[in-house]
This record gives sequence, C-alpha cells and structure tokens, in this order.
Amino acid sequence: MKKILLFMVMTAFISTVAMAATLNVGDSLPELILKGDSEDKLGKLVLNSDKITYADFNSAELKGKMRSVLYIAATMSAASINEAFADALKTANLPTDKYQTVIIMNLDEAMWGTGGIVKGKIEDKQKEVPNSMFANDEDGDGLKKWGIKTDYAVMVIDQMGKIVAYKDDKLTEQDIRDFIDTIRKGL
Repeated sequence: MKKILLFMVMTAFISTVAMAATLNVGDSLPELILKGDSEDKLGKLVLNSDKITYADFNSAELKGKMRSVLYIAATMSAASINEAFADALKTANLPTDKYQTVIIMNLDEAMWGTGGIVKGKIEDKQKEVPNSMFANDEDGDGLKKWGIKTDYAVMVIDQMGKIVAYKDDKLTEQDIRDFIDTIRKGL
C-alpha cells in the first residue's frame, strides 16, 4: 500500500514538473490564460476613461509589438527589485505603437488580507501608465506554467511572441542595458 501511495505521489509530482515550461531565448512564450470577468476573477485590467474593468488575459495575444513581460510577486520586496529597469524603460522613450510593457502580478504571493490594497495599487498604476498592460495572476499559474523560480522574472518577446531575452532574477545594470538594446533592435 505504501509503495502504491508513493508511486501516485511521485507520478503527480513528475507530471506537475513536466507541465512547467522552461523559458528559453528563441522559444515561443508558452500560453498563459488568466480569467478576468468580474470582481472575483481579475485577469487583465482594462482602462476605459478613468474606470477599470477586467477581461481575460491570454499571453498568446502578445504579438504584434515588442514587449517586456515582468512577472512579479505581489510583495513589497519583489515590487522594488527592478525599479532601475522600470526607470530605464521610462527614459528609453520607446514608441507605444511598437512597444509595450506587460506587468503580471502574482497575487498568490501577496500577504493574506492585503488583496484589496494590492488590487487598488495595481489599478492606480494602470491609470498612471495607461500604455502598459497589467494583469493579475491570482493562483500563481505563471510560476507553474512558465517554470519561474524567483519572485521576479523579466522576458522580452518580439512581435511573433518569441522570447528574445529572459532573466529569472534581479537585473544587473548590464542586463538592463542589454534588455533595452534588445528592445530597440527589435523595433
């Protein structure tokens, strides 16, 4: 009986690991779908005038522009990890018709009871930076689907949805320069 139970646990573990993609430069970004149809399922934020609504987010739709995709745990420490990269993107003055920043917040990492505060901060950021796309990952699906191992990952994808730069950790100053150069070359 113990052997059967152990076999079932190991099979489930291996299946879960096999489902997680490893993000590699040159590969297409694996599809991530986040439902967003109500206050219960947040998904992608949509700004209409000054009102926020929610819609489904599908990473397969991130084609047609160069994009930086930032996957961030909804914690204070993770949010501040790469402020330098965010600042560099702002000062790079990239054309919004050819480039977009996509921020996916992993709400599963938020401290219990802070969901409303985090949601409000994300909505404020969407209004502050309307050309960026914000999405909420309520269950940490991106961690599982993309195999992200840290609180912060950055990828640059091209117009075809292919990963052209990726780092699953804090960006160094050289990484930031390289990522901005990669974006500029792809415009």
